[in-house]
Amino acid sequence: MKQHHIALSSLWMAITLPASAALFPNGDFETPGGASWTEASGGGTYTFDYPTTGGKEGGFGIINHSPTTGGFGIWVGNNETPLTLSSLGLEAGKSYNFTMDMKRLSGSNIGGFKLDFTNGGAAAGSTNDIRIDLIGDGSTWETYTYPITIPAGADGFKVVPLWGIDSSVGYDNIGFDPTPIIQDPIINPGFSDGSLGWSQVGSAETTWSYPTTGGNPDNYGVMTN
Repeated sequence: MKQHHIALSSLWMAITLPASAALFPNGDFETPGGASWTEASGGGTYTFDYPTTGGKEGGFGIINHSPTTGGFGIWVGNNETPLTLSSLGLEAGKSYNFTMDMKRLSGSNIGGFKLDFTNGGAAAGSTNDIRIDLIGDGSTWETYTYPITIPAGADGFKVVPLWGIDSSVGYDNIGFDPTPIIQDPIINPGFSDGSLGWSQVGSAETTWSYPTTGGNPDNYGVMTN
């Protein structure tokens, strides 16, 4: 049998939202022609459009992906120049909610989002592609939220909205909540009270135990399958 020592297995997060979120440069697409957004695509058939009406409020942007052609289609914000944390009032090591309004215009998928982190202008990691489920059937403007922790080694990032696979998707109000996500304290993090605060979820073959010595230090949790 293998024993897997539990480091963290559950987390509850309380999110506090300010009255309004901050937008990235031309995050509402009100400046015509997609100003500030660099178009990039490869390996598939993509087009980018910028209607001046019909968005959640006013103008919006569209990424069209022809079905089955594969590849990628993205925007890179701020004309590909990294935004600094200091200019946005954000801090490395803290978590924030990044948001954008989206609407599925055709196809069955909604778009996605990622941040490419930088330090002194050089690459410093990435969230990689983040894709979350449709809200409803995707046919109405909805706000999609991406909780992201900024790594300690970053001083900025590039904003990268992602295409909807085999779909045409509208985007509006791309921005962030400048208030850090407040995390509630984890109950019984060191297992000094056994399983208190921890849900045991697994198959019938899985067992849990809570030794009182031998951890780092003393008590710890063991999951055995």
